[in-house]
Amino acid sequence: CGIHVPPEIAEIDPNKCIGCRLCSDACPTDAIIGSPKHMHYVDAERCNGCCLCQLACPVDCISMVRIDREWTDKLARQSKENYLKRNQRRAKIRQEEENLLNAKSLTSDKRNFVANLIRRKIMNESGKAPRNS
Repeated sequence: CGIHVPPEIAEIDPNKCIGCRLCSDACPTDAIIGSPKHMHYVDAERCNGCCLCQLACPVDCISMVRIDREWTDKLARQSKENYLKRNQRRAKIRQEEENLLNAKSLTSDKRNFVANLIRRKIMNESGKAPRNS
């Protein structure tokens, strides 16, 4: 589809990068490495030249640079494998976060349950509803 262009990879200008991580979040193959508020780096072996990082960058510090390699079936398979690994890793992180949130909600549910039991016990012993203090 469209016009054939030579293979390119992303390159980050270290003087402009603010470490916002928007590029690494947008990268489908985890080719961008870096931590928040620090300069990021592009792993040329993982980058497939999709330009999604360039579109996500708020400070325009990413440019696409031509490279001297052909897009082969082996590179396509590796790129797809990197993409699938990224999706699995992110799904695992989402599941862990969901489990943590569920555990927290269970804890608050248990607290509410125990508080209601104590209120009932006080009500049964005194014959009056407890005062909220």
